[in-house]
Amino acid sequence: MSEETNQSGSDSEGIANLRRQYEQLQKDLKARDDELAGFRAEKRQSSVADFLKGKGLDAEKASKAAKLYSGEDTSEDAVGKWFEDYGDVFGAVSPQTQQASENAAAAAQITDFAQTGSAPLAAASIDGKVIGDPVELDRIMRTTPVAKLVEMGWLPESALRSV
Repeated sequence: MSEETNQSGSDSEGIANLRRQYEQLQKDLKARDDELAGFRAEKRQSSVADFLKGKGLDAEKASKAAKLYSGEDTSEDAVGKWFEDYGDVFGAVSPQTQQASENAAAAAQITDFAQTGSAPLAAASIDGKVIGDPVELDRIMRTTPVAKLVEMGWLPESALRSV
C-alpha cells in the first residue's frame, strides 16, 4: 500500500503544480490582454487626435477631444462624422459655418452701405473707387506709397517705421 499512497501523493503534487502553473499562465495572459488593450486605446486616441489636428484644432484641444471620442471605428469617415456633429463644442468652425458667417458679414456690409451710403472699411477702395479685383488690389499695394496705405487703414502705423 505504501506504493499506492506514494503514487497517489505524487499525483496530487503533480496536479497541484499543474494547477499553479495554469493559474500563473492565466494571470500572465490577463496582464498581456490588459497591456494590448491599453496600446490599442492609445493608438486609437492618437489616430483620432491626428485627424482632429488636421481639421484645425490645436494639439491640446485635439488630444482632449480625442479622449471624448467613444467610437471604435477610427476611420476618417467615422471620426469626420463625429467631428461634424460635435466640433463646435471644441471651438472648431466647419467650412459651411465659416462660409455662412462670411456671407452674413458681406450681407451686413452691403446692407450698411445701402443704408448709410458709405463704403465699409473692409471694402477695398482708393480715391473713392471700390476695388474688388485681386490683381488690381495687388497693383495698388505695390504702387501706392506706404504713408497713403496707412492713412487709408490698409496697413498698420508700424509699417511707417519699417520703411
